[in-house]
Amino acid sequence: MRPIYIIVLLSVLMQFVACIPPDAQKQLDTTVGIDYSSPGVQKLYNFQDRLLTDSLIRYFSNEDPSYRYLAAIAFGSVKDSRALPGLEQLLTDPVEDVRTAAAYAIGQIGDSSSTTALVRAFQRQDTMRRNIRTNASIIEAIGKSAPQKYLKYICTISTYKNSDTLLLNAQAYAIYRFMLRKMVVPEGTQKMVSFVTDNTFPHKTRLVAASYLHRAKEITLDSMAASRLAFLMASDADYRIRMAMAGALGKSNTATSMYALINQLGQDQDYRVKIAAIQSLGNYDYYTCSPTIRNYLYASNFHLAEAAAQYFIKHGQPAVATTDYWPLAKDTTLHPIIQIMMYQATNKYVSPFMVNTKSWVNAEIFRKLRNSTNTLEKIAAMRALSEYGWNYANIKEIGLQMQAPIARTSTVQILGDICKRPDFYRVFSEGPNKVRIDMFSFMLEILAIGDPGMMSEAASVLRIPEMGFKYFYWKMYDRSFLTVAQEKLNLPKDIETWNELQKTIDYFNGATTPTVVKIPDFNQPIDWKLLNSYSKNPIATMQTKYGNVTIELMPAKAPGTVVNFIQLSNNNFYNGKSFHRVVSNFVIQGGCPRGDGYGALDYSIRSELPPMNWDDEGYVGMASSGNHTEGTQFFVTMAPAFHLDGNYTIFGKIKSGMDVLHKIQQGDVIEKIVVK
Repeated sequence: MRPIYIIVLLSVLMQFVACIPPDAQKQLDTTVGIDYSSPGVQKLYNFQDRLLTDSLIRYFSNEDPSYRYLAAIAFGSVKDSRALPGLEQLLTDPVEDVRTAAAYAIGQIGDSSSTTALVRAFQRQDTMRRNIRTNASIIEAIGKSAPQKYLKYICTISTYKNSDTLLLNAQAYAIYRFMLRKMVVPEGTQKMVSFVTDNTFPHKTRLVAASYLHRAKEITLDSMAASRLAFLMASDADYRIRMAMAGALGKSNTATSMYALINQLGQDQDYRVKIAAIQSLGNYDYYTCSPTIRNYLYASNFHLAEAAAQYFIKHGQPAVATTDYWPLAKDTTLHPIIQIMMYQATNKYVSPFMVNTKSWVNAEIFRKLRNSTNTLEKIAAMRALSEYGWNYANIKEIGLQMQAPIARTSTVQILGDICKRPDFYRVFSEGPNKVRIDMFSFMLEILAIGDPGMMSEAASVLRIPEMGFKYFYWKMYDRSFLTVAQEKLNLPKDIETWNELQKTIDYFNGATTPTVVKIPDFNQPIDWKLLNSYSKNPIATMQTKYGNVTIELMPAKAPGTVVNFIQLSNNNFYNGKSFHRVVSNFVIQGGCPRGDGYGALDYSIRSELPPMNWDDEGYVGMASSGNHTEGTQFFVTMAPAFHLDGNYTIFGKIKSGMDVLHKIQQGDVIEKIVVK
């Protein structure tokens, strides 16, 4: 009897263990803990840094859950579909951290073939909430990778309580991720409206929903939804939600929304909300909205004044070009660039049949261009001249004589903008073919110069379908100019330009499957010794003419990026570099050796993409031209940017000095960065 008794007891115990929820089994194993000073962890991370998929996959079966976790989360950055079978198996790992990491990595890879595995791993009967983090990660992964039919399933989930923060956040994120893949259904928009307008839902859920309503292009808002959003815009305490609501109301097209935006523009204290309101008012009656917006041309905040000027460039009316815009262009109390932007509006809307007036306006812009000693003002003047398309030859001649790389690169962009004009053939009705031939010749000349920034922009211009440059290409006897241009480039330094040229080669040759973007070979190992000599949260101080900004770096999230930033700062690389890109309500970007966004050093680092969200102002990230092409350029968010999630490395957060960053304008300089 005794042996039978033991067998029965063991059987019962085995059944009991089998019934233990995964999170309880986790207690029987070593918990996940990551120490980046550990040689073993560094070895595994180096495999990630080298994109060594096979080496990482071997760790999926490691007995240490910390290594299984690190190997799984690595594929959130590596994004190699060869890891999918192993990641799908890890969805049933006894440790929830590992399961959650596997779901995240599957979503990052974005292959719909794993949808069945994700759905199967979802614990529907998780009444004790023991699998809540994994379930949330699975929901978001479905949003990143599943076919569109799953979107309606996500939208119709209604069983989550308002206290189910992680699951509600995941539901909102999933709908947002589908939208980024151009998959939108009315049920999704309705769900997001219900989220954002009910403050009993978690704040993060509401913020994601608000961002969706702002960013989604394929949605419409009925009058009821618009009224609810207008009320929210006026009352919510969070500028991020007010700003998103101002953007969303541009899709409403109701008088209620228009007047709500005008009122918000007048009363909101945050300039970013005002900018969003101005941008949305572009969809409403010009003569009702423009008097209010006109006042903001004189705003002390340059970004706000710039948004007002841009409104008149985009939405101006020919009837008031000479009576409103031209006098404003001559108003010396305006910022010089705002003046030039008003010249641009004048030049755009003055009829070409008003020959004398058109000539006078262009003569005044040319005078601005010649007399200014400021490069950015000269670029603005060239943009103003481009509104009269026949200035194209003069723009090319003047722009290519300028020495600053940003001016020369901008010249090619401006010529491209002329080619993209929807009224190109009407503007050049007297000789469009001559202009097309001239533009094609210009681009060939620019490619031969060998300047990476200009070459990249020229390659992009050659792909404008309406120009028919492909016809000229196939008429050429020698068509090797694009590959010859590629051979002039230095990789990985000029990888962005190399890829732009390759896109144009594929376009001219009618490639049905574009060439896969080239990823630079491994060339910059992580200096772990240097990284370990700093604290767990090193502080960088960036000095500008407006004051200092302190950045808390995140080596536990992006060790390779942080140590690269430390090395560059210690070598005084950033001293004197400009903020070459400033986009209101989005980012400021600096660290380019050329000052035009096409500069780099002779190495590249990898993207580091753990589960993090660009959900606020003040995140510091790496600029790139595709994953694993980062180098020296970094940016700071000025508002939430959820569309960057999972594609751009976050390596720091502003600790103090956001008020300084809000003053930064294009061309302002980084005096110095010191890391302690």
